[in-house]
Amino acid sequence: MALAESFEKDLRSRVEFSGGNRTGQRAIAEAAASRIYDLLGRPAPALIWCQSLYQMATLPSLLIGLFFSDAWQIVSCALSDRYVDEAWERDFDEGWSELWAHGGQQLLRGMKGSSRVGQQYWQLEPTLFQQCRQELANWLKSGKVHAFEQTLPKETIYRKFWALQLWHLNSVQDRLRILSARLSEQLFEEGRFFEGQFQQFLPYQERLMDLYAGASTSMGAIINRMGAEPANQLKHCAWLPMSLPVEALCQIWMDRVHAQAFKDCAAEIIAWNRLAQSTLGVICLEHVVFACEKPSVFSVDEGGRLHNALGPSLVFADGFVEHSWHGVSVEARIIEQPESITIDEIDSMQNAELRRVLIERYGQARYLQDSGAQEMQKDDFGTLYKKEIPGDEPLVMVKVVNSSPEPDGSFKDYFLRVPPDIETAQRAVAWTFGFEEDDYLPLNES
Repeated sequence: MALAESFEKDLRSRVEFSGGNRTGQRAIAEAAASRIYDLLGRPAPALIWCQSLYQMATLPSLLIGLFFSDAWQIVSCALSDRYVDEAWERDFDEGWSELWAHGGQQLLRGMKGSSRVGQQYWQLEPTLFQQCRQELANWLKSGKVHAFEQTLPKETIYRKFWALQLWHLNSVQDRLRILSARLSEQLFEEGRFFEGQFQQFLPYQERLMDLYAGASTSMGAIINRMGAEPANQLKHCAWLPMSLPVEALCQIWMDRVHAQAFKDCAAEIIAWNRLAQSTLGVICLEHVVFACEKPSVFSVDEGGRLHNALGPSLVFADGFVEHSWHGVSVEARIIEQPESITIDEIDSMQNAELRRVLIERYGQARYLQDSGAQEMQKDDFGTLYKKEIPGDEPLVMVKVVNSSPEPDGSFKDYFLRVPPDIETAQRAVAWTFGFEEDDYLPLNES
């Protein structure tokens, strides 16, 4: 296989943001996080798991908020240093009931009132409750709760919580940029010695970077839709698979060109990559890492944007699902029941981006016919139609007749979208073939 074809085959396989075996991923993540903290001269952190973007936006504040509740000492003092046995489990059940009744319920109610997560994801609250309970029990069993408590005095709990990042002067995202820059320098140094192969590699490098950027942008859109408070919390999160594209590029290069390259690659980069293989994202604080499980479905289009024409583009273990059309979040029925879309729904849609999606799902040609589009011009090449769309550019399409008959002897019509400034059918058809109007004079059509 030619080198360029090998790069092409490998390109999309590297954009893998969904997960497999959850138990295996947890073990890998815990080992990788411990390695990163060890390299920085810090004790191994507690690893707290979140099952989705929704839980990453709520669970950290919810757990930390429980430390601030009046009932916390009952649980913490009684269970942190005790041997874990059946009695421990029983006492935790009792302590948790007290903790939730006198702290957790009020915290969750306050979080719902201060953002849109309660309106959008209320159906996920039972799973959040169970995950909060399970992760708190695991944290207590690990014996690492006190270390975190000591860094976070109660009187400053909310003010200083997000100041407890692993790096005080820059975020995890900044740290990954620094490490990726070092790796990128090594990649280009390698390219100097394999100039021919590197020139074939560069187009795939650019495309892969675009795929990672598209996925990251789609994630950001979902987070921003949750509201200001969740978005502010998740700005501290590094979405790891999308934050390490240079590592993926280096791996492609090593697999295809030079297997001995990057021997001096920093141990920290390797550890971050292992963490990226087993989590979707992390928030790294002193003594604790909040990690988001990978979704079972993460579907993207050719540009890396969340997209699935048949079902959800994102599916998480707690029931969080996202339906997207080329990066635009939509209702499930728009993807799964496009026949439910109506002309009135399209024409009354104020959001131009969503209106374009509705038209695409309804079918541009069908919409043009059903919505009373204006016939602009007709000649031997076809018929030009135009539909004015408030707040957006007009929809202009040319109807042409296939010159080859169907099996039943009929001739099928085709609608082709063209730029809105085109005024004749001949120019429209010429444009679809890349010609100017006067240059397009076909002798035979097929």
